[in-house]
Amino acid sequence: MTKQDDHDSMINMEIMHSVFGQNRLAMRDYINDFTVSSAELLKQIEQAIQNNNKKLAMDYLHQLKGPAGSSGFHKIYLLCEKAEKQIEKSDWHSVNKLYCEIDKALQKIQSELEKEFRNR
Repeated sequence: MTKQDDHDSMINMEIMHSVFGQNRLAMRDYINDFTVSSAELLKQIEQAIQNNNKKLAMDYLHQLKGPAGSSGFHKIYLLCEKAEKQIEKSDWHSVNKLYCEIDKALQKIQSELEKEFRNR
């Protein structure tokens, strides 16, 4: 997962190392904090989507997209960007699909976090 060309990885360890150096504890804590705060945002996004509330859905997606992009969680960034475009079109069916993909991506980050930092 530390290879730059590992396209299946949700965590860009190159970016993590550029920010945290070799401080694995700080990396782990940061990634964990990201997943926890993202899970809370996902609940708010889901509620906004269920209510077809464009403004709130866009606001919450934007709150997730920013940290995802700056932290190297590129897939989540792109999914949020796509969801925002579908919200603008009021394509709630597509937004729901993208929401599910974002949720799966966050679960994968949590799984990678556990594997990457287990017993090290």
